[in-house]
Amino acid sequence: MNIKRFWLSIIPAYIAMSVVGALGTMLLIEPLESFMALGRPEAELAQMMPYTIMAYLVMTVLYAYVYVEMRKDGSIKEGAKIGAVIGMIISCLTWVYYSMLPFEIPAVLVDNVINITSSMAGGIMFAIIYKPIEK
Repeated sequence: MNIKRFWLSIIPAYIAMSVVGALGTMLLIEPLESFMALGRPEAELAQMMPYTIMAYLVMTVLYAYVYVEMRKDGSIKEGAKIGAVIGMIISCLTWVYYSMLPFEIPAVLVDNVINITSSMAGGIMFAIIYKPIEK
């Protein structure tokens, strides 16, 4: 594993996943309202933001490790594929929460789409930075 590339890949992947996730949430906010209704008030949410940022940063570091260990050819297509798998794993948690909390199905489905697309964006960034494996 190229340690320098590993650590350098985390920030662009984090940014890509954050941008895609935030854009997805902004564009699809209406179906997500059943999530928002159970959330914290806006002022309290802002105070909790450091926890959110740290959790996503740790998740990105773990994702980078999984990407490096799973990749075979290092292509962008493979990065997107690994990202889709990671996004599907994350999306399973939404279904667990759906079984326990009063979310509406459109919110769950939209959250799944956001998880998968943002994780694919991260996988593509990892692939671009790591480049194809030289044979």
